[in-house]
Amino acid sequence: MGLGAGNYGLDIGASWDCGASLSVWPFGQIGSVDIGTDAAIHMAYVNGCFNAGAHLAAHLVASIGNCDDDCFTGLCMHHFGPFKIIPEGGKICIHPGLKVDYDCKNGFSLGVDL
Repeated sequence: MGLGAGNYGLDIGASWDCGASLSVWPFGQIGSVDIGTDAAIHMAYVNGCFNAGAHLAAHLVASIGNCDDDCFTGLCMHHFGPFKIIPEGGKICIHPGLKVDYDCKNGFSLGVDL
C-alpha cells in the first residue's frame, strides 16, 4: 500500500541533568546536589486512529553530610556494628512528573507522580 502503509508517527524527547558535590579531606563529603528534567512528546496515526502524548518529569537530590546514593528523604545514619545510631547528615529526594495521553479509542488520560 506504499510507504508506511498509512501508519505514521513522531517521537521527540530531551533530557538535562547536572550535579555537584563537595568533599574535604579528612571529613569526607560535605554536601551534594543533583537536578534534572526529562520531556517527551509522541504523536501517531495508526490504522485510522490518532494518538498523542506528552510527559514532563524532574528530579532533585540534595544532601548535607555523608549520605549514600540511594533516593530517600531523611537522616543519613552512621553504622556502628549492626546498628545505625549516629546521624551523619540529611537528604531530600523528589521526582515529580506529569503525563498526558490521548488515543481515539480511550480518550484522554492524565497521570501525576510525586
